[in-house]
Amino acid sequence: MSKVSGTLAPLTSDCPVCEAENPTTAISCRTCGYPTGLAVDALRGLSGAEAVPVDAGASTPKAPRARTARPPTKDPTAEQVERAAAELDQTLRIVNRLGVAGSDVTPELYQAALTQADGRAVEALSLLRSALARLHEATNDALARRLRSLEERQAILRREGVAVSVGAEAVRIRAEIDAGRAEEAISRVVQADEHLGRIETDWKGLKGLLRQIDELRDSADVVGRPVAEVEESVAQIKRLLTEPDLSTDTLDEGAQIAARALMLLHEALPPAIEQELERHAVALDAFGADYAPARSARGAHAEATRHLRRGKIVESTARLRELRAAIAELGEPAPPETARGTDDSDSDSPPLDGEVVASALPRLLQKARGLAARVRALPTDSELAYEAAGEIRRATELLRARKLEDADATLSRLMRTLDAEVPQEP
Repeated sequence: MSKVSGTLAPLTSDCPVCEAENPTTAISCRTCGYPTGLAVDALRGLSGAEAVPVDAGASTPKAPRARTARPPTKDPTAEQVERAAAELDQTLRIVNRLGVAGSDVTPELYQAALTQADGRAVEALSLLRSALARLHEATNDALARRLRSLEERQAILRREGVAVSVGAEAVRIRAEIDAGRAEEAISRVVQADEHLGRIETDWKGLKGLLRQIDELRDSADVVGRPVAEVEESVAQIKRLLTEPDLSTDTLDEGAQIAARALMLLHEALPPAIEQELERHAVALDAFGADYAPARSARGAHAEATRHLRRGKIVESTARLRELRAAIAELGEPAPPETARGTDDSDSDSPPLDGEVVASALPRLLQKARGLAARVRALPTDSELAYEAAGEIRRATELLRARKLEDADATLSRLMRTLDAEVPQEP
């Protein structure tokens, strides 16, 4: 049995009677039963055989009858061993595709080869059949587990709204198993597993896009800026997911629709959030920079602005909610003790532009110098230091252009950002 024993096949010799091949360790010929221990004497006798003497009354001597060699016949047990070895070899190639645990039958193969070489074919056949039965049982168990796994994964997808189905294929696989067609059953299981795996991967990507859309839709509700096209896109994706025989092409189409919806949200929300932050900045300026109860509100405003600048809309919206609550707790600002009355009394004769510049420019310059000193104290490799330096440059350019209101707004925004990131010592 070359498939089982490999290089362990025993040495053989021909029987001198029937010329059948026998192992050198065999006691007698498996075909005719002639003792192998007498083989040498038999060969010696056959080589020196003489003509048979004739009777006295015979006219001519009869020639000795020529010995006709009978065709060698195989031992039925040995043929069964060969068939079992071939079946075991084919089954091993099949189950390797499935990754069956407990499919290593190498010890049984070696033991069967040694047993057959020792002339115990019946025992070798028993070893091979035992290994084959164990391999078939392990294969059926593995197929059953893979089927249950497919059905469980299908149930998870269905709970998430994906109308995928492996029921028909599962019925076909069970029919192949019941009919004993393990190779066909394994091929179907592998194909179904690969198909469902692609569905799961594509759905995971689409689910991530839908999660981002839901978060941004919540942000749109917060700022009062819903996008009608997005709602239509979400409804279209849900319809696609309920289609029968869901394919990867369907999921790819849904991903494209979701990507367009995300783009619309990213275009519509930042301007709305920025407008509200500007309104809150004006409200906070009315309290004055040294007003301690407004510190938390200024910090929330700075964080919301920073997140918005970095494209983190969800985080910016969360800080915006906190900012609204903080401003609501502050109430209305107290009327200023100075400047307001003077402006009212002199409303008939407003100050000249030169006077405005002369009075406001020193204050803004001092504010810029103080903020620049705080920026220089930041770690040079930090993102905050890079952004703050840019704001200082922008405010300086505005001051040179005598755009005092814009410069004051830029410096105030920078102050709120620094207060949120690096609060000053009290």
